[in-house]
Amino acid sequence: MKDRRGFTLLEIMIVLVIVGIMVVIGFSNLQLWVYKYNFSGFQREVLSSLKQARTLSVSSQRQHRLRFDLDNEAVTLERGNAGVNSSLWTQVPGGVRAPFGARIDNVTPTPGIGKTSGTFSLIFNPSSEVLQDNTTISSVTQADIGLAGRNPGDVATIRVYGWTGKARIQ
Repeated sequence: MKDRRGFTLLEIMIVLVIVGIMVVIGFSNLQLWVYKYNFSGFQREVLSSLKQARTLSVSSQRQHRLRFDLDNEAVTLERGNAGVNSSLWTQVPGGVRAPFGARIDNVTPTPGIGKTSGTFSLIFNPSSEVLQDNTTISSVTQADIGLAGRNPGDVATIRVYGWTGKARIQ
């Protein structure tokens, strides 16, 4: 009788099919996790930018604004040339760009009309008051920034309070 060592072709094929199924399941779960991780990181970065604009405005006694580009999914921080009624804005290094799997869904000031496309700016005064710069500059009671992710449950709203300039995730 011959001593047969090794595996048959059928056994190898069964193992490859099992490994293939495990890879497909693992990859789809990994993808969902990456989208969720990108979305939560994006939330924190936008919130941090809002807090940074408020802090810089108070400490430098100059207006700072956050410019939300809803079409390009970006948030830019800019410094004004005065404490009120700035006419010249200079970009501050940094800024936030939405990663794959996250986006800025809308910005809704109160009072005012929400935007889902184009640009929208929130101006932080040294007195901590927040203004909106849509077509004309006016005070806001609050502004809600809607963020959305690729997964159905990944939605968040960051609320900025107009009189204090403080922001928090709802």
